[in-house]
Amino acid sequence: MKQNQNQSQKYDLFSDFYRVDKLLKKIKDKREELRGAILDEATISNLQEYYNSPTKSLRIPKSYFDATGHTVPEFAELRYPGWDLNSYTQEGDDAILIFKKKAKYGSFTHTSSKFRTTVISSEPTPLIDWETLEKEFPGMTDRIAQPIITYEINEDKFNRELDENPELTEIMQRHIISKAPIMKVSSKEIKSE
Repeated sequence: MKQNQNQSQKYDLFSDFYRVDKLLKKIKDKREELRGAILDEATISNLQEYYNSPTKSLRIPKSYFDATGHTVPEFAELRYPGWDLNSYTQEGDDAILIFKKKAKYGSFTHTSSKFRTTVISSEPTPLIDWETLEKEFPGMTDRIAQPIITYEINEDKFNRELDENPELTEIMQRHIISKAPIMKVSSKEIKSE
């Protein structure tokens, strides 16, 4: 009798796990569906306010494009995937680029009487494109970095080079690889007073 009871409990244990596991999958799928709908709503709202989106401008010398073979639109897509290239012009040997934050990566808040739902974007840590840096400035990689498996900034070398070459920060900005922002959605209950 006790053995049958133990087997029945084991069956219930495995059966319960199976049902909970299936339920969790359905919940995760529904959560992703709702998250997608919220992100769509945020994008629509941000498009309506697109004129208020943050902007940034950059001056990139022609030497960068000559050395790397990139076009201005390629540069914009590679280096600033969370931004639209709003316009660019030539000013002497430099390209002046004007960017506007993409609507789908803008912040958004919806408040009802009971909940506040917030959408924010999180910028991943950018990487340095050592290959284009080396093409534009041969030998720079060895002066400011050390080989590991890939290159990594050596702060002492970088600071020494920065003392000798104050434009290094501006130079490095052209060689940073950015990834598309990660969108985070959160919802909190509003406590009544």
